[in-house]
Amino acid sequence: MAELKDRIVHEEELIHRRLGWMLAFQGFLFASYSKVFSGSLTLDAQLAIVLPAVGLASALLTLSGIAGAYISIGAERNKQQAQQPSAPASQVTDFGAGGWAKYLGRLNAFGLPVILSSAWLYLLWF
Repeated sequence: MAELKDRIVHEEELIHRRLGWMLAFQGFLFASYSKVFSGSLTLDAQLAIVLPAVGLASALLTLSGIAGAYISIGAERNKQQAQQPSAPASQVTDFGAGGWAKYLGRLNAFGLPVILSSAWLYLLWF
C-alpha cells in the first residue's frame, strides 16, 4: 500500500513539474509575441506564426504528459487492486477524495494546457 502511494505521489509531482515548466515557457512566449506586435522588435513576420505554433505544441505536449501520468496512476491502482482482490476497492485505491472531488482536482491540470492551446490557436487564425 505504501508503495502504491509513493508511485502516485511521484506521478503527481511529475504533473506539477510539467505544469510549472509549461507556464514559465508560455509566459516567455507570450512576452515575445507581445514584443513582436508592439513594434519593439522588427523581426520577420514568420515569427508571428512560429511563436503561437511553438506555444500550441508545448501546451499539447504537456497535456499528453499529464494524461499519461493519470493513466499511469489508474493502472497502478488497478494493479494493486488485482494483487489484493479480497480488500475493498476503497481501501486500496482511495488516498483522498473520490467521486466528483477527484475529477475537479484534475480539472486544473487538464484545463491549463487546453486554455493555453486555445489562446495560441486563436492567435494563429486571427
